[in-house]
Amino acid sequence: MVNQWERVIGHFSNYLGNFRQGGSTFPSYIRIILGLGLLNLVLLIAAIVIGIKCARVKDGSLHISHSTVTQLISELDYLRSNHSDVIEAEEEAKKSLERALKHHQQLKEQTEQQKIISDGFMRQIETLRTEKTNLQSNISALEGTCGRCLPGWSLYNTSCYFFSSVGSSTLKKNWPDSKTDCISRGARLVVIDNWEEQLNIFENLPNTNLNDGPWWGRTGSIWIGLTDGETEGTWVWVNNVTLGDGGYWIQGEPNNHGDNENCGAFLKIDDPRKSWFDSNCQDKKEWLCEMQPNYWLSILNIHSLPTLLVLPYEHQTVRMDRREIRGCNSDTGFNQLICDDDLNNEESPHYPTSNPGRYQVSMLRMTPGRLAAVSLVVLAVILLIVDISLGVKYNKLTDTHLTLEDVERISSDVNNLQETYKTAVHNMNNAQKQLASEINLQTPTNWELEHEKKRQTEYETKIEKITKDIASMRSHLPMINDGCRHCTPGWILMNSVCYYFAFSNAAGRKTWKKAREFCQKHGGDLAVIDSKDKENSTVSILINHQDPSKTPEGFWIGLRDLQEEGTWKWLDGKELNEGYWNDGEPNDINNEDCAAVYANENFFKAWNDVGCGNTMKWICEKALTSTS
Repeated sequence: MVNQWERVIGHFSNYLGNFRQGGSTFPSYIRIILGLGLLNLVLLIAAIVIGIKCARVKDGSLHISHSTVTQLISELDYLRSNHSDVIEAEEEAKKSLERALKHHQQLKEQTEQQKIISDGFMRQIETLRTEKTNLQSNISALEGTCGRCLPGWSLYNTSCYFFSSVGSSTLKKNWPDSKTDCISRGARLVVIDNWEEQLNIFENLPNTNLNDGPWWGRTGSIWIGLTDGETEGTWVWVNNVTLGDGGYWIQGEPNNHGDNENCGAFLKIDDPRKSWFDSNCQDKKEWLCEMQPNYWLSILNIHSLPTLLVLPYEHQTVRMDRREIRGCNSDTGFNQLICDDDLNNEESPHYPTSNPGRYQVSMLRMTPGRLAAVSLVVLAVILLIVDISLGVKYNKLTDTHLTLEDVERISSDVNNLQETYKTAVHNMNNAQKQLASEINLQTPTNWELEHEKKRQTEYETKIEKITKDIASMRSHLPMINDGCRHCTPGWILMNSVCYYFAFSNAAGRKTWKKAREFCQKHGGDLAVIDSKDKENSTVSILINHQDPSKTPEGFWIGLRDLQEEGTWKWLDGKELNEGYWNDGEPNDINNEDCAAVYANENFFKAWNDVGCGNTMKWICEKALTSTS
């Protein structure tokens, strides 16, 4: 028995010797035992470290005031719970400010666009007004002179006249300068070579004030184209025609007062047959030019109206790398270590298995290694359980016990949250102030935008009205042109008929019969008013020429009941179907058998029956003629 133990010891000694000498025949169970020993050492150190930490945590928690910790934690919880609300409020205030700024910018852009549109409309209105003015000027010229006279000139019978007072009521010239002015206008100082022209000029000159004393002290005289500058007493017109013994001189004129009155002048006083006088050619007076009318009608270039203006998140496929967690369950446990015991397969060259003695010695050699390995495994398990227990205890201590470091960390978190909270509140307040200021700034912008929209609406209304006026003028121009082509000067076209209204005082007043003779002499007859439109047009013209300060005056028309009392007939023999008699008319007082029309606002009540021998104004009519 002793010999056997000696052999075992000797055998172990040989292996240790080989190990010391760097041999490679070190048994595997020795390596296992050393590994388990190192593991147990590590576990032991971990247990000691965790135990120390637990002791420190427990000891450190005893030095902290419970109220201080509670206050810090409460404040931390409050800040954490309200921090998100404050951040959200700050973000919402910033977003509101951004929306307000964007909206204000849009308002400014809209205002600028409205200004551009309104300015365009204003320019369009100016263009339309210019066109309307030109059309109105053309219409006025056609209505007044049928285009035969220049603008500012007047047509009387067969001549065009320019009164210097039309351009300036204060501008006056001497006779030579007046003559030069007329020549520069393509005309001459007026030549009055017949009674009709004398009456026309007398009728259309402004009246002089009868209270200004003697006629030679009155203002309002005008130069005419008459002079005796070459031979005293021989009066010659500017067209080199000698006046002769005629003329419409004021009584006692010409008298060559002061031996220097060599130019003729015209003054409207009481009698049209007594209105000329001689005057010093250097005196300053107004003047009257005359020229022959242009019978060729100018072609009106009517331009067409200008065209009226009348305005995501990118889907990112987050590919989670599905890593197949493959279990690396390498069986490195102690069972494998035990099972991998190479002693089972080791064949000792010194102790063959066939020798029973050697077999017993081998069994004795394996038993201590197994025991040592098992012991170390058990110890490792115990140490692991101790480490886990200490770790659990440490976690509980750190959760339930606060250290000074924890308090400092909480205090730091509280300070940081407080700073963030204050910053967020400050930013929120600033954003709200800026928002309020921006809203205040938007108010005048809104007012301006509203003003521009109103301005645009007003301009559109004006454009619409001016456009309609222009369209009406354009439609009226052909009728005026037609009238100018077919109605003689002094007659107007109305309802496709030429009419003459005896408004001029020079025409005087006539009986019904004399008035008809006048009309027939000029190729027409007294007017026949056999429709509501004719009646309305006729009365409207009378009203427009009526002096409101005077009593309305009647005008003869071609209606009478001479053949049978009460049976009114027109001059063409047709009986009256619809009359426009005034209340109580016709009444045949004192044998009133002729009809007259008056300037009554209600044109349905504008006729009276009048005695045919009375003298009144009259209205003629005649058909359109092929030439002017």
